[in-house]
Amino acid sequence: MERHGRLNLHCLPQSYSLRGSFFHYLHDTFGKDALLQLAYSEEELTTALFHTVFGREFDALEQAWREQTVTAFSATAQVSQLARDYREQIKGFDHGAGHPLPLLCNAKASNY
Repeated sequence: MERHGRLNLHCLPQSYSLRGSFFHYLHDTFGKDALLQLAYSEEELTTALFHTVFGREFDALEQAWREQTVTAFSATAQVSQLARDYREQIKGFDHGAGHPLPLLCNAKASNY
């Protein structure tokens, strides 16, 4: 358990932002009522609950969110410089291979 806590510490800065981005996508795509239904459900938060509330498999929701996020990030002016600045700010954090944040910072949907 202690090791798990140490590993999660490295993910905190990006996981909070990524989680927020995902839930903003759900709100914008499915509306406030659907998001509140998820938030206040008495059922355990599982991928099946996402399917029940949003009518799509969790993997499909995640993929659509990733595509939208990469597209929006890629359309940002001076995206390459912003990505370099961000990576400079977070030096020392180990994101691991295949983690979505470095891919978003590279702004290349083809990496997904």
